[in-house]
Amino acid sequence: MAIGRWRFAGVIEAVAMAAAAAAGCGGGSTSTGGEGGSSLNHRPAPAAPLFDPGRLHEVSLMMSPEDWQSILDDSRGDEWRHATATYDGVVVDDVGVRPAGESSRFAGNPKMSIRIKFDAFSGQGKFGGYQDVNVKGEYDDGSMMRERLALFVFAAVMPSPQAAHTTLTVNGNSRGVFTLREDWDKTSIGEHFSQPFGIKRRSPALMVRPRRASFPRPSISCCLTASAITRAIANIDTNMSSPKI
Repeated sequence: MAIGRWRFAGVIEAVAMAAAAAAGCGGGSTSTGGEGGSSLNHRPAPAAPLFDPGRLHEVSLMMSPEDWQSILDDSRGDEWRHATATYDGVVVDDVGVRPAGESSRFAGNPKMSIRIKFDAFSGQGKFGGYQDVNVKGEYDDGSMMRERLALFVFAAVMPSPQAAHTTLTVNGNSRGVFTLREDWDKTSIGEHFSQPFGIKRRSPALMVRPRRASFPRPSISCCLTASAITRAIANIDTNMSSPKI
């Protein structure tokens, strides 16, 4: 099955948008939504599909400073912290937020990956058909492209999570550009397989999170230009041979 050049166009456009936003990392703020709140049992409809690859999403969180600092410090484990999320301009009240990741999950990581769970607390519902989203900091990938491009290639030959890019703002402070990644749950698995799904298992080895506070951490500066991203993807397209199924 060949991967056509046209399928790369959407990735080029969206990643270029992410690079343009990344050029302004560290400053400014994003609005946390309009007036009024949302019903917990009946979440509002999203402004666009949660993982729309053709846009640079905007996610913002309002939560207590103590709870956010505990996420950066990873001092309270997987406890869900209460927050109000705004997803592409749509306010979603009382969601759960906690740190996420494996090797990137260490105290002091300024681009700590997080998980936002829309039904973390009793009486709440899904948002856009999803229970949660992963917001990945990509702390060791200055290009902000590696995971999304890998999932794009995987999706051509096998079921793979959806991915997109987003800006993240917490309590009015910009945290930069992150990767949105779909989680494997009943909703996402049901898009590819029929029931019964069976039991999901995760390797215990993958659940070990080494603490790497003393490990030299790469810079998280965002320096790629849209033209550099375009050339990189064009080079992939030129040199990729059509996978055989």
